[in-house]
Amino acid sequence: MAGPELSDICERVRRIRWAFGNGMNQEEFAASLGIGGTAWSNYEVDRRPGLDSGMKIVLAFPELSLDWLYLGNPRGVPFDTLQALRSARPTTEAVRRPSSVVASKKVPARTRTRRASV
Repeated sequence: MAGPELSDICERVRRIRWAFGNGMNQEEFAASLGIGGTAWSNYEVDRRPGLDSGMKIVLAFPELSLDWLYLGNPRGVPFDTLQALRSARPTTEAVRRPSSVVASKKVPARTRTRRASV
């Protein structure tokens, strides 16, 4: 029997933040759980959360289970919670920032030089 796919675990971690994070970015949400921001970011992309982090998630959201987090087994997770997780979509962090902060991040224009044909 094959184990759970890492990409599936990462997707479930992302959906937890999207569904329950009230628009928080990764760092804010991780801090609210007592998990490091870099660690959470890695969990959303390419790392399996360790048992300590998994327990912090399940303790913060008792409607979830370690079986669901690691294996995708929905047994014991309330239907409305599963629906919220399935329909959760990301929020953009730029929406939460004041417009002055977003506007102050100037991206330098790319210049391209052409080589002369020989």
